[in-house]
Amino acid sequence: PKTERRLANNEKLFSDLVNQAFSMRRKTLRNAVKGFILDPSIFEALDIDPKRRPETLSLDEFIALSNSAQTPPS
Repeated sequence: PKTERRLANNEKLFSDLVNQAFSMRRKTLRNAVKGFILDPSIFEALDIDPKRRPETLSLDEFIALSNSAQTPPS
């Protein structure tokens, strides 16, 4: 049976953040999503180590990051 999942508040922002993270997959998460997460304390608040690689995050962790992220300037 499927379990109910949390959803991203902004699907476009979620998609952009995940695409950005995986376009620089071998970088640390902090560097890979630099334009989206402007306040580094967000990682601590979400209990996510910013030194991890993007491929180690779960879907729920990406959703939490996305819900705390900001749209990067164009």
